[in-house]
Amino acid sequence: MQKIIGGNKPYLYDCVEYDSKEEIYFRWWLDELYKAEIVWYYEYHPDPYVLSDGLQADRVEQLKTKKKYHKARLFQPKSYTPDFQIFLNRHRITQDITMPLTDIMKRIPLVSKSGVAVVDIKPKYEKHNARKQVFALNQAWVWEEYQEFVQPIVYQKLFALTFTPNRFLWTDGGKLKRVIHFEVRTLSKYISQTA
Repeated sequence: MQKIIGGNKPYLYDCVEYDSKEEIYFRWWLDELYKAEIVWYYEYHPDPYVLSDGLQADRVEQLKTKKKYHKARLFQPKSYTPDFQIFLNRHRITQDITMPLTDIMKRIPLVSKSGVAVVDIKPKYEKHNARKQVFALNQAWVWEEYQEFVQPIVYQKLFALTFTPNRFLWTDGGKLKRVIHFEVRTLSKYISQTA
């Protein structure tokens, strides 16, 4: 059983550096969906969405004998990188953002567009409200520019609603059982209960 390495950012798991433990926990959840062939593939920190190229203005500086032209940057380019991009098995999950919600959405709650879900992992409690506002702005901006819905996910709510990955039952070091304050279900049990 692999363990999470690092007490501070970044966290190392399976030779990949993650920004938070929550992202690793979500990866464990995705790994089980991958083994069950519900997810074809997932990518951590996919290519960023370019939201703005920035803005520059010409500035003229008058010297004694000539003029000198400069580019002045009025604001920086803006891009947004989600945590995960998930390619769903369309034969197993047909839920699309353009379709009405179905029972499968209740089973595996990943909102997708054409079989691709874009996810941003959020902590259970965010002590800095500005981060929520920045995410909401980025989420709206990505939708406006690319028609991609970035879904915020809190892993505790997701695990309680769906299933708990087997690896999450053990602490990060992998030696002790984790104390969990919600009903623990396996993926197979969860799918059979919701079928």
